[in-house]
Amino acid sequence: MRIRTFSKLVEVRELTPRELRDEPIVLDGQNLFYNSYQRAGFSGAFGIEADRYACHLRQYLQMFKKANVKCYFLFKGGHENMEKRLKKEKDSKIVPVLMKETYKQVLKEMDFEYVVCEYESKKDIVELAHKLNCPILSYDIEYCFTGLQYIPFTTLELQNDTIHCGYFLLETFLRKYKLTVDKLAVFIVLTDENIFPEGFFSEFFKSIKAPLGPFQCNLHLMRWLSKGSKKQIFATIFRFISAEDKKTFIEEEAKVGAQIERRECGGLGAACVLDRDAAFVARADPRWFAKGVAAGHVAIDYVNLYRSKIFVGAPPIRGFQQDNPTLLALDIIKYSYDLLTNFENDGFNFVYDAGLEKETILVGDTHSIRKPVYEAEVCVFENGWESVRSFGLLEHFAHETLQLKSLECLESAPEETRLLLLALAYFSRHRPSSPAALSSAVLLAYVMLDVVADKVDKKNLPKFPFDKKPILDSTTDRSVVTEADCGIAAAIMEEYSTTSEGDAELILDVKLLHALAEFQQCLLQLSSLSVLCGAEVPAPVFARTYNGTLGPYSRCTTVSFGFNISSTVE
Repeated sequence: MRIRTFSKLVEVRELTPRELRDEPIVLDGQNLFYNSYQRAGFSGAFGIEADRYACHLRQYLQMFKKANVKCYFLFKGGHENMEKRLKKEKDSKIVPVLMKETYKQVLKEMDFEYVVCEYESKKDIVELAHKLNCPILSYDIEYCFTGLQYIPFTTLELQNDTIHCGYFLLETFLRKYKLTVDKLAVFIVLTDENIFPEGFFSEFFKSIKAPLGPFQCNLHLMRWLSKGSKKQIFATIFRFISAEDKKTFIEEEAKVGAQIERRECGGLGAACVLDRDAAFVARADPRWFAKGVAAGHVAIDYVNLYRSKIFVGAPPIRGFQQDNPTLLALDIIKYSYDLLTNFENDGFNFVYDAGLEKETILVGDTHSIRKPVYEAEVCVFENGWESVRSFGLLEHFAHETLQLKSLECLESAPEETRLLLLALAYFSRHRPSSPAALSSAVLLAYVMLDVVADKVDKKNLPKFPFDKKPILDSTTDRSVVTEADCGIAAAIMEEYSTTSEGDAELILDVKLLHALAEFQQCLLQLSSLSVLCGAEVPAPVFARTYNGTLGPYSRCTTVSFGFNISSTVE
């Protein structure tokens, strides 16, 4: 739904003050977090600054804890109409790789309930809010027409452990503007640019002497609708459109009218929030895939991959010509697809931007590896994920692509770094010409975010010049790394862990930037594969593992901190 300035009208004129405390609320996770990285003011030039972003999220979400508000987050999954989605893709905003994974990890860390729906989440959100008799928190005007209390998240303010906000209620709105549901449906059809394009009814608006600006035009239109009968309203509108468009208008008005204040019946999303057992996969369960999505075993990108046989590549670095960053990870994606389809498929389409056009590659047998040993009718996940880990599916992939005999070779490394090391090994094997500094920067990011961060007070870092350099030898024992050493390391590295968009242009190295984008895709896809395979190797906590901004500075970060950044640290 796209009604110009309606969200402004809601926020400026139509909200009723209220308080949130000791009660449940349903949150539109996709909408709430979609622009959260940009709103926080972090740079995405080189990838996500996961540590700073996670800290920002914790501070924001803490208000719900302080107000004892029980939050239920529901996230959108894949796209039922991929053709439509690909056409609209150029209008969508680019979010940093690993952003979604980071905010979901923060939600889990803070014990917030969340579920990912297989497709659109709106119906599940409305159904759940009806069942719980509670408000919906989002920033989407579609919720204005549900008949439930809709709270724009921009209105939240914590005061004395109580959240103060404003809510929109359709009943109040209709009464104020003297509208019926039928007349509201006409208003929506006339103004929603997702139904008819902008300017389609320009002659009609001139005839009723509507102001040119959309805000005042909407107010004028509602006053005009309140004064006439539905028959008179239709007669006036139909003077300015064709017979074919009249038919479309009537169909759309009926469709919109049926949606207003409708009691929705969602899918597994709403059910799983209230009862986690709803996602349990029984033996030979025909809904194994949808339940796998709801339970978090199946990544969102796999919904489009499995249902539509399409995988969309990461956006390219703007202004530069290079291979799509996701191409390097196609073997990982193809193995996931083979597992989901029991290795019985004719490939899938990989779609990516190539200049102003989209290119499509059929990913077939050239990216396949040998099928692991298991027996299944439909696929290896048909009986659920409880026993999947025992099949060693990720280990099989590592053996076939990296010639690792066993994942046991990673056991000497800290658990949270194992998948990171696996991703580095995969990346280095598939891109042997990549800048050598990249691996050092990735490992350095882990050392700084996990080892050093635990032992320093950033408000009291030592100042240059230091009395002496650390003398500690290379080690894999984090317990012997002293607070003094960590303080010096943090002071040296502080300026390299964040940047502005302006600074980014000054240090831009396209070759290194592209290598970073490729590595991030390898890490993301291996994380998704590992979860699908029963988490043989747990996904790293990205807030304590990864900071993309360190990469372009990696040529500057060759100073020794008393431990070897190429070593793993326990």
